Amino acid sequence: MSQNTDAIKANNNKLNSSRRTFIKTAAMTGVAALVTGVPLASYVI
Repeated sequence: MSQNTDAIKANNNKLNSSRRTFIKTAAMTGVAALVTGVPLASYVI
């Protein structure tokens, strides 16, 4: 029984770490979009 819960915990840790990586990537993409988008938008306006 405990082996099963350990496997589930390990799987959750994998999910959490990949989600964290995804959030970091999304945040970096968002920052890059802001840095390039704001000057572009102000130039257009």
